[in-house]
Amino acid sequence: MPYDYLSEVNHGQFLQQVSSPLHKTPPLTANNIFIVGMPRSGTTLMDRILSQHPKVESSGENEALALFIENKINAQQNNREVNWDLFFEQNSQAFRQSYLTKTALNADIILDKMPHNFRYVGAILSIFEQVKVIQMRRIPEDLALSIFCQPFAPHHNYAANLKTIAHAIFQANQLMDFWSQNFPKQVIDVDYNQLTNNPIDEANRVFDFCALDWDDDYLNFHKKHVNSFTFSELQVRQPINTAKQNFARHYEKELALFRDFYNQLSQAKY
Repeated sequence: MPYDYLSEVNHGQFLQQVSSPLHKTPPLTANNIFIVGMPRSGTTLMDRILSQHPKVESSGENEALALFIENKINAQQNNREVNWDLFFEQNSQAFRQSYLTKTALNADIILDKMPHNFRYVGAILSIFEQVKVIQMRRIPEDLALSIFCQPFAPHHNYAANLKTIAHAIFQANQLMDFWSQNFPKQVIDVDYNQLTNNPIDEANRVFDFCALDWDDDYLNFHKKHVNSFTFSELQVRQPINTAKQNFARHYEKELALFRDFYNQLSQAKY
């Protein structure tokens, strides 16, 4: 299905409404941690660092949330009278049980790094009682080039055109801005460049946010064999490095369409 600009804007506005303050006191600790963001934004790197903690087990790019939440939520998009407080009060327990059953992990803390779950952060915070969300961010040009250079599956219908990539990244940033601004005690933003420049400081900040003890040895994740089935597989088998920072500067001419359209979108926002 072709990328539909207007549909994406409307869907983003709809998703900002999908939350309910059922858990009014944000938890200090978490039973679930979700790492979200656009693909190629550093979600795999953050997953590997966090999963070094003995209490944390990664479920990888877990489709369990999408399987039972996405359709039920999106079915309400044209229902202007939907009561989200009531919706989550009636469904959260079943959602949690379904997620645990499909995830099938016996861990103190379950880590989920499905990138596009950034769309459903409001729902995540409404469903899970003890949860933290880590939103990965990256310089738009670097992110766009990395997406454009990978053979994504057809349902990533924005990924083969620089103009649609610009729109998708802009919409994602708009939505993630909304979550972090409205739920600062449950949602934290992590910049890929800052993480790779200062891994100890940034990782400490994330672990503190998740109420987890930090050990510098967690940065040695590349020495441990873990199956990885993402485009970042080779990168996460190496020490943290800055090789992929600002590499879009070598493609100024090729990225002109992306940059111009992204700037237009940013200026129209204000």
